[in-house]
This record gives sequence, C-alpha cells and structure tokens, in this order.
Amino acid sequence: MARLDTRQQILDLAEDLIRSKGYNSFSYHEISHTLGVKNAAVHYHFPTKEVLGLEVIRSAIQRFKDFKEETASLSLEEQLDAFIQTYSINSENDKVCLVGAISVEFYGLPENMTNVMKGLTRLIHDWATNLLAIGKAEGMFTFDMKPETKAIMIITNLAAGVQIARLMGNETFSDLIKGIKIDLGVNQ
Repeated sequence: MARLDTRQQILDLAEDLIRSKGYNSFSYHEISHTLGVKNAAVHYHFPTKEVLGLEVIRSAIQRFKDFKEETASLSLEEQLDAFIQTYSINSENDKVCLVGAISVEFYGLPENMTNVMKGLTRLIHDWATNLLAIGKAEGMFTFDMKPETKAIMIITNLAAGVQIARLMGNETFSDLIKGIKIDLGVNQ
C-alpha cells in the first residue's frame, strides 16, 4: 500500500509542479526532495519524466471523464457552472489549468505527451461543444456562431483568464466569468 501512496504523491506533486511552473521547469530531484524520498523512488514509479508526464495527463483525462459522469444529471447551466468552478479553483490556488500549462511547452514535449494532450483537449472541447449545442437548441444559451467555435472561445478565455488573474488579481477572473455568462445569455 505504501508503494501506491508514494506513487500517487509523486503524481500529484508532478501535476502541481506542471501547473505552477511548467513541465520543463521541475526535476525528479525537486520531487524527491519535497516528498522526502530518494530519487530512486521516483524513478521506480516513473522511469522517465516522459512516463510521469503521460501519467499526469492520463489522470487528468480520467478526472474529466469522472466530471462528465458526475455532472451529467445536472441542468446545462449547473454543468457550465461546475466546469467554470474548476477554473475558479485553479485561480484561487494560483495554478493554471493543465491544458494551458502544457500547451505553452507543446513543441518542446515528447510526441507521446503531445498526442495524449491533444486527446484531453479534444475531450474537453467535445463536451463543451455538446453542452452549448444542446443549450442553444433548447434556448438556454444564446450566441451567434457554431457551438464548436463558442466552446473554443470559452475554454481559451477561462484558461487565459486564470493566467491573467495571476497578474491582475482574482477579481479579474470573477469579471471574466460574469462576462461569459452574460455573453451566453445566462441569468446571474
């Protein structure tokens, strides 16, 4: 059991480091030092940094699939709020979203990681597109473009908004959320 706990601690810390500093800005030494384990323990669970990075992304994919399942019974507005809340939590904790953190370093990452990252991005985009398409068809959301385009606009606004909030304060992010909802015609 301790082995799984150490593995999960390494994985959690690696994701935290990616989201706060970037993939290329942390080392196994930093992980081992922070967790109080030997460097060999990190290599035991994740032989290479690429393997660790892949597992961080795969964990995020699973969490998003769980999110979709957990929120599926909610109203469309509640699902949108839950999605936005994930970004709000990031902003409050001074973390950028994983997609935002990794996309900045996209061309400097191993191909396996970029391919899996594309899968995570597609998963999020497809979910948001579907939510918006249904909401528009039902008259809950109002916008004058394809749902695919609107989904990209919302996702990129949220991802960039978290980064800008680091510079300008969390109230900037709160204003962004209000703007997204007003733009969709969602009552506040």
